Amino acid sequence: MPPSTHEVRRHAYYDCALALLRVVEARSPTARRFGPEADALWRSVAGDLDLGDRLELLLRDADRQWGAAFGARAVFALRSAHEQDAFGADWRRLSAREAEALWNQAATAKPSADPLAAVDQILATWRLEPQPCQLPKLGPSSRLVVAGLGALVATLRAFLANADLSWPNQVVVIADEPGPRQLAAAAAALADHAEATVLLGSDQVTPEQTKRLRAKFGAGLEPVISADASAPERDAAARLAPSKPS
Repeated sequence: MPPSTHEVRRHAYYDCALALLRVVEARSPTARRFGPEADALWRSVAGDLDLGDRLELLLRDADRQWGAAFGARAVFALRSAHEQDAFGADWRRLSAREAEALWNQAATAKPSADPLAAVDQILATWRLEPQPCQLPKLGPSSRLVVAGLGALVATLRAFLANADLSWPNQVVVIADEPGPRQLAAAAAALADHAEATVLLGSDQVTPEQTKRLRAKFGAGLEPVISADASAPERDAAARLAPSKPS
């Protein structure tokens, strides 16, 4: 029997989370996540725990360090999970066998500290093809509402290339599908921020939420919407950042 859509998405999520973990570990090595020292430490404390437990503990730890960048809660919009819980009580973690295959792949991969490598990995794993998107001129005063994969990728690349820009303080992302949501959430770690991406599903852009976001970002939110945004995502972005009359 072929794997269900949920299983395929769950494995894609773990693939990308581990690839992201490799990037941040290569950028600032700790020797406690990958490598001989990390393996020895795990053997000394693991007891009856298996690789599935190890992987989940690593992702929980990284999720706390880099604002919800690693957990399944943000990727799959797990509304029942507490905002500080990477997975929630209903999440089914990997079995030891599943974890071993993913772990061996990640542990033997050539490490890269380049954040764009993780961007490319997420796009490839989720089989995402962003549409081109023209960005406005960006600066520290820019405040953006981003909808659509193309808009998300273009904006993220621009922010990673400019240290004067702050992803969690300048960008609101509207995304409903898990692949783009994982990329948006990962941006906090890729840009080395402890504060989480402001990430909303299209159904979360309520009048109350709009009021809160405008209080945080100001009234000058500018929509950046690519052609691959869904109709609900496009409508939500327009509610949050209505176009000014010409």
